Amino acid sequence: MSSNVPIVPINSLIFYAAHAGAISGMAIPGWIVDPTKADYSQVVGIAAAFAQAFDQAWDNVAVPSVYEMEAITAVVASDFRLRGPGPLSYSVYSQVSNWTIAAAACVALILESDAYFASQGLTPPPTNAGSGLLSTAYAQSTNITLPYGATVPTQVVTVSGVGVPANAKVIAQFDGVLLAPNAEADWFTIGYSIGRGTAYDTSLRSMSGVLFGQNPGVYVPFSYTYEYSPNQAAGSDVAFSGLAILSGEQTGETVSATIANASLLIEVVSV
Repeated sequence: MSSNVPIVPINSLIFYAAHAGAISGMAIPGWIVDPTKADYSQVVGIAAAFAQAFDQAWDNVAVPSVYEMEAITAVVASDFRLRGPGPLSYSVYSQVSNWTIAAAACVALILESDAYFASQGLTPPPTNAGSGLLSTAYAQSTNITLPYGATVPTQVVTVSGVGVPANAKVIAQFDGVLLAPNAEADWFTIGYSIGRGTAYDTSLRSMSGVLFGQNPGVYVPFSYTYEYSPNQAAGSDVAFSGLAILSGEQTGETVSATIANASLLIEVVSV
């Protein structure tokens, strides 16, 4: 279960840099092999609680320098490496107040580095905040059936209500895990794309798999990113969908497959 901490950043760039460092340090003590994104929800929520504590300790709306952005991620990741919180279900870890001292210590280290550079007459360049991310939107879904032989693609996951101003572009990332059932079929092919409604905005991608007689079947991860050109999908209330279709199986088989987990991330970016 993920954290329900309300995220209200003082400085979004600082929050994101701290969160990136926290999930790196907390969630990757060694090899990670689980392709199911939902299994990481607890640690991502805990990292958000830390990131908000870090942002509050930083308490500055000024655009951070390139050095500060890199230092935040590196320091936080190193602080948590090999000593992430556990058990993740312990509710205190999802509270911002739990991380106040640890976050303040990381901030102090980075600000002392800033002071050192200033004493040497060095000024790191600022982060380019004049061009970049305007907004994000996200949705997840589970256990979406792909009927065999469908004439139109299935909307696997949809993000609605996205505001895309004129001359901005959209970057859409659709990914998930397909469960192909182990019936009599030995192989399958699915197509997947990104669009609006059930209409493809991108070319249909394809993915094939072999079942190897496993039970209940085989899990196969997939991921696809598409960048809309400026004004290709502009509007105040745009809906985007991750689309998929079961397009082929072993001769004589008509068994449905399932998208066990899927997500769609929409980023609106200025140009």
